[in-house]
Amino acid sequence: MHFFLQATKVSADGEQVEDDADRIHKRANDLEQFIKDTLLGAKDLQSKAAELNRTLSRKDGTPDKSLSEMKEEIQAMLAEMRKRQLGGMKSIAEEEEDLAEKLYQKVKRMFGDPHQSTEDLKAEIKEKLSDHEGKLQEAQDLLHAAQGKMRQSGLLAEQNKANLTLLQVQHN
Repeated sequence: MHFFLQATKVSADGEQVEDDADRIHKRANDLEQFIKDTLLGAKDLQSKAAELNRTLSRKDGTPDKSLSEMKEEIQAMLAEMRKRQLGGMKSIAEEEEDLAEKLYQKVKRMFGDPHQSTEDLKAEIKEKLSDHEGKLQEAQDLLHAAQGKMRQSGLLAEQNKANLTLLQVQHN
C-alpha cells in the first residue's frame, strides 16, 4: 500500500512538473515574440525618422540642424525605450531561468535520484535472488543425496534383517 501511495505521489508530482515546464516554455516563447516585436517596432520607427529627415531637408540638400538634433533625440529615445523594455524583459527572463533551474532540480530530485536508487536496489535484489537460487539448488542437491542415502539405508536394513533371519534359522 505504501508503494502505491508513493507511486501516486510521484505521478502527481510528475504532472505538476509537466505543467510547470509547459508554463515556462510558453512564457519563454512569449518573451521571444515580445523581443522580436520590439526590435521590429524600433527598426520601423527608425526608418520613419529617416524618411521624415529626407522629407524635411532643405531644398538645397543640406539638412536642417534642428532635424539632426531631432534625429539624435529620437535615437536617444529609442535607446531608452529598448533599455526599459528589455530591462523589464531581462528580469522576467532571469526569473524564468531561475524557475527553469528549480524545475530541473525538482525533476532531477524526483526522478533522477530515485531512478538511480531504484537501479541500485534492482541490482542488489538481483544479486540476492541469484544467491538465494544458488542456496536453494544446494539444498535440493543435499535433499536428493539424503533421499538416496535413506533408500540405500533401507536396502541395507532389509538385507541385514534377511541375514539376521537366516542366521537365526541356521543357529536353531
